[in-house]
Amino acid sequence: MSFGGGVKGHEEGRVAVAYHSDGVQVITGGVDGDIKIYTNTSNTEEPSSEFFSDSFNVSCIRQWGNSLAAAAETWSLQKWSFPAGLKEGFLGKFAGNVTHFS
Repeated sequence: MSFGGGVKGHEEGRVAVAYHSDGVQVITGGVDGDIKIYTNTSNTEEPSSEFFSDSFNVSCIRQWGNSLAAAAETWSLQKWSFPAGLKEGFLGKFAGNVTHFS
């Protein structure tokens, strides 16, 4: 699958990336505080971009089922519904920056 050139990404650097299991969506989070969902339903169309923001710097992101979690530089872990982006809550706080989900 190609996501092609010309797609507007995050305004700041250091982007976290997660791939949806359907193979059609890529989810990104960045220093700009936005979480973006890029969807490409055919290999020839320019992907659409949807986003929601919670105003924190995303250090890593993970999607599973109908949920999306992102860790912030504030050492916290937040959860949203996917793909609607409705905030479902605070999952926890850590003693340091979370850099990876598995």
